[in-house]
Amino acid sequence: MKNLAIIIPTFNRKVYLSNLLNQISNLSHSDFDLYIIVVVDGSTDATIEMLSENFPQVHKVKGTGDWWYTKSINEGLAYIKNL
Repeated sequence: MKNLAIIIPTFNRKVYLSNLLNQISNLSHSDFDLYIIVVVDGSTDATIEMLSENFPQVHKVKGTGDWWYTKSINEGLAYIKNL
């Protein structure tokens, strides 16, 4: 079976992230294993708590708040190597 990983960098976009993850979870993916990695770069809107409560299957990477897009993607890619 093939693997597919989706890296989602985020900062204080809890509602939008929740909507996106709900849409992704409705996808049919019997041909591959799906890994979702959300890189939360210092969010203060309870994004981590929302992920833990509503999307426990999502892998979480916590940033320092100054990673921005490129560092967040790079950290997500580094995380994937350890899966």
